[in-house]
Amino acid sequence: MKKVAMASICLTAILLLHAACATAAETIRYNGCSITLVTVIKPLSEAFTQKTGVVFDLKGKDTAFGLEKMIAGECDIVGSGTDKIDKYQQQAGGSLKAFKFAQEGVAIGVNALNPVNDISMARLADIMTGRVEEWSAAGWPQGKKIVPVSCAQGTVYYDNMARTVLKDVPFSAGAIYAQVNPLVPAEIAKYPGAIGYIGLSVLQGKPGVKILALDGIALSQETMDSGAYPIRMASFLITRGEPAGRLKEFLDFCLSSGGHEIVAKAGKFKVVK
Repeated sequence: MKKVAMASICLTAILLLHAACATAAETIRYNGCSITLVTVIKPLSEAFTQKTGVVFDLKGKDTAFGLEKMIAGECDIVGSGTDKIDKYQQQAGGSLKAFKFAQEGVAIGVNALNPVNDISMARLADIMTGRVEEWSAAGWPQGKKIVPVSCAQGTVYYDNMARTVLKDVPFSAGAIYAQVNPLVPAEIAKYPGAIGYIGLSVLQGKPGVKILALDGIALSQETMDSGAYPIRMASFLITRGEPAGRLKEFLDFCLSSGGHEIVAKAGKFKVVK
């Protein structure tokens, strides 16, 4: 009887150890927007790993690439700056679910040498389309030629600027396009006459760059919540089907007060329900 009891105890211990190891080995695979990855998913995932032991396989390029990997069964969650995913929704049989987890303010940055602190939306459109080419006509009397810096063509930041500010007028023929969006601050810092745009989470704190107010409105949680700040986007996490288990726990964590603190430190803004 003692032998049976001992065997039962050993078996139970082995099963518990196996379950613990399986839990510790759980992996959430991320792909999609590289900016979302670098600015918020990395710190969010690190905090969640510390809390639960779940590990993350983090890869980033852009939303389209991430969705292709999801449809192929190669990732669990995709970061995106848009929920307009109809093309991929059809391929996924209507199973894609988008969850808004942060707001993104699109910041306008100039070279730190530029004395301009504020710019109007109309003037910004004139500059980015090439209608105004000299800083002497845009608030910097001693300024030289303007160098418009744009996000990479075809990305959600590029599309948002083209639609909301340029009203689909083409970008200036003299615009410089960053090879990848995280390089926008470096391009602005390189040219004294540069002006460009990217999410605040990428632009804040970068050397050689200054962030402008838009129509006198500074970018903040308050101006995002009120709708006063005019260039805005949302950050989404996309799953295939309703999330369950650890994946749902991670999404819930992203929307929790602890997740909001991490999002705010990264330069994005919490979603106000």
